[in-house]
Amino acid sequence: MTTSRASRPILRQISESAVIAVLRRDGARSRADLAKETGLSKQTMSEVIRALEAAGWVRQTGMTSGRVGRAAVLYEIDGRAGCLAGIDLGATAGPLRHACLSVPGVIDPGTGRLTMAPQLPALMGVDLSAAMQAALGCPVVVENDVNAAMLGEYWRGEAEATSAAYISLGTGVGMGAIIGGQLLRGASGAAGEVAYLPIGGNPQAGESRKLGTLEAQLGAAALLTRWHQAGGQGVGLDDLAQAARVGDAAATEVIAHAGKLGGALLVSVQAMLDPALVVIGGKVGSLPQVFEAIRAEVATIAPRPMQLIPGALGARASVVGAAAQARESMFEALFGAAVGVGNSISSPT
Repeated sequence: MTTSRASRPILRQISESAVIAVLRRDGARSRADLAKETGLSKQTMSEVIRALEAAGWVRQTGMTSGRVGRAAVLYEIDGRAGCLAGIDLGATAGPLRHACLSVPGVIDPGTGRLTMAPQLPALMGVDLSAAMQAALGCPVVVENDVNAAMLGEYWRGEAEATSAAYISLGTGVGMGAIIGGQLLRGASGAAGEVAYLPIGGNPQAGESRKLGTLEAQLGAAALLTRWHQAGGQGVGLDDLAQAARVGDAAATEVIAHAGKLGGALLVSVQAMLDPALVVIGGKVGSLPQVFEAIRAEVATIAPRPMQLIPGALGARASVVGAAAQARESMFEALFGAAVGVGNSISSPT
């Protein structure tokens, strides 16, 4: 199978890139349709299809119908060409062509090392991409977990707007954003680290310096601690939610507190990025009471309407997004045909 771009003449790379891009975007096409849409000659198209078919990247999928004249063979990208891995600190698949590891924290674009990951102190400063590449034997991209969740909701959830934000409220607090069709990363890869917004507490306090002011107040541990200090008896978020459902005063106050802080966060995001919609996910954000509390707070304090939706993928958002990132990176490496993750992620084959 084709394994790298460097081994193929540049004109062939361009031709293959054009064909792959059309098949990814539009699905099955005949050689004649592909020639028309790419501007390649019929002879060149036959050669490209023959090469891609021999390499296992495309396959015949049927014949045209309902047209005047002879039926033509249809071609599509062959989903059996290889496997991808979207990894959220976990499983692998094989044989692998490309993989993406989703982790909480910031990946320094200059060194590739993990930074700003207080939840994973043992991995701070580690070049995860190099380590995983050595272990898996394929190229590995490392992506922030909330960025990956944004990509997952964009690719397979309901966040279809070209300007959207994903707010993760869980163990940590984070944001991933697609603005103008592109994933927002920032100069140092730290765009979206909203845990460090000076909201809800003292930015100079030790826990605020370690986790971020907002996360120290809105993270799952902080909310449970607040509940326990008020007399709550449960041990987890499900217990907190159940207590709120039956009218427990302490649990109700904690949910209201989460709604107030979450609302302040969303209005801040609206002021900075003006997304068309905001997806709320994470273990805390996925609690219906928290989502509704945030929505009520936003309706009260936001200067203009904001569309909020609950995450459609739940805990799978990051791993789905990691698979999307691995897929785009693979096509870019092989064909230069990626349209950009977060721009026009096509359906899988």
